[in-house]
Amino acid sequence: MSRTLEGKVAVVTGGGAGLGREVTAQLLAEGAQVAIVGRGLETLEGTAAALGAGVWPVVADVADPAQVRQAFAAIVNHLGGVDILVNNAATYQAFKLDQASDGELINTFGVNVLGPAWCIREAIPLMRLRGGGDIVNVSSESVRNPFPWLTAYAASKGALETFTAGLRNELREDRIRVCLFRAGHMHGANASLASWPAGRLDEFIDSITRSGHLQFAGAAISAQTAAQALVSALTLPREANIDVIEVRSA
Repeated sequence: MSRTLEGKVAVVTGGGAGLGREVTAQLLAEGAQVAIVGRGLETLEGTAAALGAGVWPVVADVADPAQVRQAFAAIVNHLGGVDILVNNAATYQAFKLDQASDGELINTFGVNVLGPAWCIREAIPLMRLRGGGDIVNVSSESVRNPFPWLTAYAASKGALETFTAGLRNELREDRIRVCLFRAGHMHGANASLASWPAGRLDEFIDSITRSGHLQFAGAAISAQTAAQALVSALTLPREANIDVIEVRSA
């Protein structure tokens, strides 16, 4: 590794597992200090212990603006500032809209759209103080072909993509680069599945099989490979901005 991010402070939401954990590992290898943000202290502490010095766990629900404010204040107090923000935290719930509970809809848009917005709002002034920074918003290939039962999820990611495009123009003069990372299917467990009601996964698979969407899921890639592509955008010279990275199986 070239350690091109030596001295930088990164914040990775959903950094305790999956893609977030792999992004954290590669940011560390490039020389950054990383604050990993999530709701589960045990998971965060396990990741920090496994990855070693340079990782600092911060418990916060990104859908709660008060918790986000407290988290960023703690990060600044502990690490001195923020140079990089990777909005990776997301919730992935399958439901038909007419059967959706209030909680399912609120959680989907609260975590997937408002979560990044709250975090970016806190990060912008901190990045200005450092003379610039990088924001990466993690989306999904589902925006291209929304699956049945995932309409709200795809819509939340579509909103995030529009938000990203607008911010890129809004923050250019502040030397804050904004990148959209659109991910395909990845290996590993999906923590959101644990919250699905009993039988929901079978109903979902049956529905996308009948609609023909299952064949478009494609083969999975490793989270490590996806993370390598994401972090590569952060190591480029400041004159370059990667607008969109889309990674899926070859």
